[in-house]
Amino acid sequence: ADGKWDKEEKPSAQTTPTTPSPTVSTVNGTEAVIIIDINGFNPTTLIVNKGTTVTWNNKSTTGHRVIADREEFASGSFGPMASFSWTFNQSGNYTYYCSNHPSLKGTVTVK
Repeated sequence: ADGKWDKEEKPSAQTTPTTPSPTVSTVNGTEAVIIIDINGFNPTTLIVNKGTTVTWNNKSTTGHRVIADREEFASGSFGPMASFSWTFNQSGNYTYYCSNHPSLKGTVTVK
């Protein structure tokens, strides 16, 4: 080691989560993405059609575990730069949270 930080090793300037601004996104295709970062889920509300596969991409520096409030799906823990996908085959509102960070919450609405 030469004392220089690798990009992956450099500490983040912001380490305390802030309250995310609610965002809503509608996707008409068969695939959609939710980004997880230090501020939470983006978008916080996603509207999709039945049959859409939603992928949660972890862009933060810590692990996350996405769980539906009614336990329709659960990701297991996944680390930075990893992802979890779920296909929504039934209409309804699916609220979810990160069990590692319970203040992080989101909703997928399936038309």
